[in-house]
Amino acid sequence: MAGQNVQEVTLGLGVLELNGVDVGFLKDSVELNYTADVADFKSQIPLTTLIRVRTAEDVKLSATVAQVNATMMKNAVGTGIITDSPTEELLEVGGDSLVPDIPLVFTHTRRDGKIVEVTFYKASSNEMTLPFTETDFSLYDVEFTGIGDLTKAAGKNLFKIRNEKPAS
Repeated sequence: MAGQNVQEVTLGLGVLELNGVDVGFLKDSVELNYTADVADFKSQIPLTTLIRVRTAEDVKLSATVAQVNATMMKNAVGTGIITDSPTEELLEVGGDSLVPDIPLVFTHTRRDGKIVEVTFYKASSNEMTLPFTETDFSLYDVEFTGIGDLTKAAGKNLFKIRNEKPAS
């Protein structure tokens, strides 16, 4: 039911999982951005839109991450081989032409304990910036693009948002 409900006012970040693995501490903001391109068919005098068709759609989720680890960096750049030993993680990158699709889930918990959950059935990323600064914590920005999952029905194959309803 629509209307004003302070239980649905949110504050804070959440948990971001890539391929089922929590990326660690998030900082600043997590943003979901959905855009669609449309084509309008106009006719008559004056020209009036008679048909509107969605010709493309795009969804992105961007986040600022505070923890540096090989698994997160591999998922952020979309490629690489991790070698793990008791004393170090080694991520080696280069020469792989495949861009893997991984599941992405962002879960935000509201003050009342109910959650808002964003799921990309498939996501990929191709950019990561990892700054090391003299006077501030190293935070890095990542952006993931939703990839259509053709095993799912048209109209619901890109992403979903699940919102647990607050108590009445």
